[in-house]
Amino acid sequence: MATIGDFLPENIKNEIANENLKVGSIFRTFEHNTTPPKIKRFIVVGVSTNAVLFATVYINTEINPRLFNTPELQSLHLPISADGREYIDHDSHIDCSQLLERNINDLKAIYLKDLSCHIGTVSTDDLKLIRKIIKENRTIPIKKKKDYGLFF
Repeated sequence: MATIGDFLPENIKNEIANENLKVGSIFRTFEHNTTPPKIKRFIVVGVSTNAVLFATVYINTEINPRLFNTPELQSLHLPISADGREYIDHDSHIDCSQLLERNINDLKAIYLKDLSCHIGTVSTDDLKLIRKIIKENRTIPIKKKKDYGLFF
């Protein structure tokens, strides 16, 4: 099904992409690096010092108890209510246990093909909580956190 974005001129699409490809943006795309591959939501939480990569975290419906089998690992997931968050359909968890690196140009290409994959922006308060969990997280190397401005 066509969306209004399909009919916009390329220069307008690029302007929209440049405005929305930033820390705090939330996207919904098909992810090949999950088991099984599926549509996932993720939040941009940092930009590399060379502005080539984004650091992102997934939004999950539930915490997988087989992957996150200790209280410490489970505490790396921020529970969020669907109330007031149009980008999720039900209560969920933001997985701050790892940073997934994405090439900015690759994400921009995906976005330009389908402007509807940008589904919102995380609130300032939620972003502060996410960044706090990442900063205190011992499963992510300090260097990686510094590379994305997440160790402040």
